Amino acid sequence: KYSYSHNVTVDNCTFTDPDGNVNCAAIRHGDGGDVNWTLNKCTVDNTMHSLIQTNNVNGKLVIAECTVNSKNGVNLNSCTNVEMTGCNFDVQGYALRSGVSSGGNLGVAKTYVLENNTLMSACDDGDAVIMFRASSVDANFSMTENVVSGATHISGHTADTKITADANYWDGEAN
Repeated sequence: KYSYSHNVTVDNCTFTDPDGNVNCAAIRHGDGGDVNWTLNKCTVDNTMHSLIQTNNVNGKLVIAECTVNSKNGVNLNSCTNVEMTGCNFDVQGYALRSGVSSGGNLGVAKTYVLENNTLMSACDDGDAVIMFRASSVDANFSMTENVVSGATHISGHTADTKITADANYWDGEAN
């Protein structure tokens, strides 16, 4: 009936790369067209590149209570409705990267809701804890009760991104 995955849940999985080459994403899908994904209570260790690398998940993408200690966190290229809650990220690069550098679904409203997460990054390779790429314009980005730590908190195409941040801690300082 469907050409792409619909209503997928990945629950309580631990991802590790036995070769430890840090080039492997736990979940990767580059074609787009997927609808309603949930990642719940998953763990990614430091042998991995990231928890998820995906394009155009429509409907809702929920990332809940995940622990990410990999090189990067999540790379969400043009996803439209993202909720991330109760996660703990301690990464070397970006914790959250949204959009693609060029192309993508420009002009399509995107909503990102981050609540009760710990997002820590060493900000290696010029990354920020949260990075917005060009197709992130027109996004509504809401952050509530998160702990954010890193040399650069938010970077990239932020001029046309509506960012609301309440009751967060930025390197130990309340906003």
